[in-house]
Amino acid sequence: MRLPPITFNAVAEAGVKMLLFGRRRQDLTPAEFRDYYENQHMPLLRNLSGDVFPLSHERSYVQRLGPDFAASVVLGEQDDFLYDSMAILTWRDMAHFQATFTLYGDDNVGKAIEEDEAMFTEWGKAVLVQVQASSGC
Repeated sequence: MRLPPITFNAVAEAGVKMLLFGRRRQDLTPAEFRDYYENQHMPLLRNLSGDVFPLSHERSYVQRLGPDFAASVVLGEQDDFLYDSMAILTWRDMAHFQATFTLYGDDNVGKAIEEDEAMFTEWGKAVLVQVQASSGC
């Protein structure tokens, strides 16, 4: 998994949190996408990553209904929901994040991850964005 050069906000030194929006391969149902992500891809990532795996990798899936898999939209338009999953990834600090993606950039590890991602996702449509957490109501 190769990422373009990334510039981060200096605040991230206390911890790095990102949102990853993923899109399923369009020949898969949402259930097939989720099953593969949970039961094939995540165990592979954990196995390949070892100690550099993120502290957390919490996934949520857009609820899709009917034969056309329309998103269960509460607010917004159907066209607003191009993604099928959202993951919140958290690393201890910038060094931890960089260690993860240095490993993922390794020829063998990166190739294994890319080949696996091709089985269930449209990686070229993925979005990864750094966020800052806020506490309180």
